[in-house]
Amino acid sequence: MLRKIDKIIFHSFIFLYLFLLILYSCFLPISLVSAETRIKTVVGELTQDPNFDARNYPAMTLSYFNEINSDLDTTNDQPFMEVIQIAETVNDGLCLYIYQPTDSELDLKAKSVSISLGFSTNGIGQKPLLYDLELLSSTGVFDKYLVKDFNIPNDTYRYYNIISIYREFSDQLDTVVSGGTYNQSISISVGQQWCVSYFNDTVKYEMNTFETVSITPTYVGNARMWEGVTWSHLIGVNQCCDSWFVSFNFDEIHVEKIVNAKLSYKRTDVILRNTSLFAIRKEYSPKEVYLTESDKMTFKGAGLFSSSLEWNRIMSSDSFIETVSDQNGDLTDECEEGLKNGQWVFTFLETPYSERTISTANGHKNEATCSKIEYITVLTISYMDTNHQIYNDVGVVMDKISADLNPDIIDDGDLDDNFDKFLEIINIILAILGVIILLRIIAFFVKLFSGLFGSRKKQKKEKLYEKSK
Repeated sequence: MLRKIDKIIFHSFIFLYLFLLILYSCFLPISLVSAETRIKTVVGELTQDPNFDARNYPAMTLSYFNEINSDLDTTNDQPFMEVIQIAETVNDGLCLYIYQPTDSELDLKAKSVSISLGFSTNGIGQKPLLYDLELLSSTGVFDKYLVKDFNIPNDTYRYYNIISIYREFSDQLDTVVSGGTYNQSISISVGQQWCVSYFNDTVKYEMNTFETVSITPTYVGNARMWEGVTWSHLIGVNQCCDSWFVSFNFDEIHVEKIVNAKLSYKRTDVILRNTSLFAIRKEYSPKEVYLTESDKMTFKGAGLFSSSLEWNRIMSSDSFIETVSDQNGDLTDECEEGLKNGQWVFTFLETPYSERTISTANGHKNEATCSKIEYITVLTISYMDTNHQIYNDVGVVMDKISADLNPDIIDDGDLDDNFDKFLEIINIILAILGVIILLRIIAFFVKLFSGLFGSRKKQKKEKLYEKSK
């Protein structure tokens, strides 16, 4: 009986082993085929379009690519990346297929995309948002990206206006704008309107092109405006306000007037010690701001001897320089040169700035609490050309840029060069007043406690006198 049981157990183990071996051998080829499919998915999906021909998208050396595109002015104009197809996913997402001809020598990555939903006539009336891109797969010169946090609209005809894509900065191709202005992402014009609909139970993709407006930033910086003598000086804190601006040129069009504009930026609040980053206090999500020709930047400091400053948020570069100079602003040489190289200036944001001197184990240090503004770009512009024709909400192609944290324009208020001495006198007077107030408070409490103890002693004496009777 035991032998039979042993044989049954033995044969069961043999059967189980053979079953697992067959199962493994069956699934192994499937796994390999699946991996191979993932590797070739970009070309495989593109070839589902009968009009797609991979021979139209050859791989190129960088030297040959530059040779055939030598007539283009800047690296922004050169098609290092080209959107050749889009696709809606089963999970209501959106994918972009991008052709990158110099992939073998210069493997660039797309970082984000500017997309506006809804039908647009000739690229007018755009309302784009910025979306990050995630690389899903690559095959040779073809890349497939997922548009992150994008939801497919529930419309019969879905229109996707792709204004531009942003690639990573390349030391091999790109240079900084000027001075303390830095390129963080390089914009590439797309100008494609895709219409997606269902036809005979199949998804139909149609694409038309439209014109975009390309602008080149020449400078981004901030004007540091003093809040004046405030109560914070009692604890050694000097307060200011930073007003952020960006100057730029139109690349191909002549503009008489800018009516409005929409910008995007990212803000991070930081602490600096001796101008070096010490800590990050808070990081904000990217934000958009809408400017009109009637909007004004208005500043009035909260303390004594601060000045009142005001200028339009949309100005020509020459008017901006003249206005700031007339209102006691001192421009750095780099800032003035960058502004003069531009045609227009947008003043788009104000953030608080404060500084104080602190004691550390390594001695005294200057500590500043301020904001770092990055990834600044213009999304749309409404403008009037020299023929007085107005174009509303046109999609803009502009690099994402940032600036260092040093002020480019400094306003010291209405005090003269003797401010430091005056501030020392004010601090001495405030310190003396503080000491007097403190002494009065101490004298009050001394008198109060003396009265309490005196009354208690008097009560004790009265009790002793009554007992003696």
